[in-house]
Amino acid sequence: VLKLQRPLWKVAPDDPLRKKLAEFKNNESEKRKLLSREARRLNITSTESDWWNRLRERVKHLVPFFKTSDDNYAALYELASRFLLIIDVETFLRRVLERLKRYQQDISYSSYENILIGNKLDKRKREYRAEIPLIVDVSDWEEFSVRVASPKMEAFVSECLFKRQESDTAKNENSNRSNLPSALSGRLIKLEHDKFPAPKLPIIGNTYLFAVNDQTPCQTRYGKTSTDIIPIGKEEATAIQNSLNWTTEGDRQGKTWYSVPSIKDGERDLLVVYLENKPDLQVNKAYMLGGVSKDCFSESHYEAIASAAIAALQGELIINANSLIRLFALHKADPGRTQVSLHRAYTIAELIRADEEWRKAAANIPKVLLPFFRKEIERMTAQSKDLSKSISQFLSNKEAETIFLSPRVPFPADLVQLTQKQWIRFGQESTPLPGISLGDVYDVFFGQDRKGAITENLLIQSLQRTQALLIDLGNADHKKQVAGYGTHARFTVLTTIS
Repeated sequence: VLKLQRPLWKVAPDDPLRKKLAEFKNNESEKRKLLSREARRLNITSTESDWWNRLRERVKHLVPFFKTSDDNYAALYELASRFLLIIDVETFLRRVLERLKRYQQDISYSSYENILIGNKLDKRKREYRAEIPLIVDVSDWEEFSVRVASPKMEAFVSECLFKRQESDTAKNENSNRSNLPSALSGRLIKLEHDKFPAPKLPIIGNTYLFAVNDQTPCQTRYGKTSTDIIPIGKEEATAIQNSLNWTTEGDRQGKTWYSVPSIKDGERDLLVVYLENKPDLQVNKAYMLGGVSKDCFSESHYEAIASAAIAALQGELIINANSLIRLFALHKADPGRTQVSLHRAYTIAELIRADEEWRKAAANIPKVLLPFFRKEIERMTAQSKDLSKSISQFLSNKEAETIFLSPRVPFPADLVQLTQKQWIRFGQESTPLPGISLGDVYDVFFGQDRKGAITENLLIQSLQRTQALLIDLGNADHKKQVAGYGTHARFTVLTTIS
């Protein structure tokens, strides 16, 4: 990304061109024609020349670190190499102007005018500014599997920059300086003295691996601050960041990570789930453990997701009953702090047994059916073509106006979402409350609650928060007056029962 501070042409505030443009008022078509007919000298000063030279030096320094044998990331090295072919800023700006005029209809008039003559007056200097960011990518991007602008490039760029940092540090440091022990691994290694990485993760955003500001006086109470508090190696810090970036890539959603409800209503945490001996296994294990029921018409319900995940795990030759599945959740406490709110490890055997017992337990309920109405089905599935098969199973014929649904097996995380509201006013309204923790739910799901205290507490909380809705909707059902309760309220009752 290059930022042009000045427009391509220097057009003074009292220039006749600006007066002519003002006469056209809102007629952008005529304004475009007027600007396109103009031919002026490029607005190049020593400032632009120095800016370009600094850019070239920076790219020259970086381009060796972008060189890679991995074809997935070849576009960045190619772009940087092409950039260095343009020797001076005049050549670059002339090419920008040519492309700008040729493809002017593809951008808004305001941007077109801003790049050419600027639209922000600096009163002190009596000149117009542009401050336009130019985002540069390879033009033949279809030849590269990953574009420079792709989010997939982020982890690679980060790795390259850490290599550069290590290279720069090695040049500046005394070559005879011995390595020091890492607090993380105990190995003798070159330590990180600058700052720890801050990968950008889904749901959480910028995540500081260790956040202690050395400018905050109270942090020096015990004599050390910043990276000196927990000395770890540069390579280790980079490895942690790369692991997090790899695990939370977009195409691994549901497999190694998923968004889960936080204790507080409306907030979400990041759940990371991976198999220790095969972390890249393409199985929806994170979805199984972190998903929530969207509605009773969805094909993505617990039984469907869990059946496929368990079958895939059992079919993997490399996996045995004692293979560990690890999971942890990250919670955004405030803009500067991300906390680990959950950390567990279970065997595959425990997961399979938990799934069997969970389904069996969910079936241990009295027969309950609640009516849902055709108009609600149509409204809820208007944007979802994939649900047509599921809907047709519920509807006996095209004229059916009412269907009756029974409780389904819930996702474990459904219990967190269920307890985030206190139903009041005879089940007609709800108010937000902190829910139960996902860790407590997993203790029940995986059978870790040996004495049953957590289970009893969860049942009590669930009942306390939904009893007004259960009693009053049940009463309305006996009177055939369920229509007075919204679809969400009825789904909540079915989830509560299961």
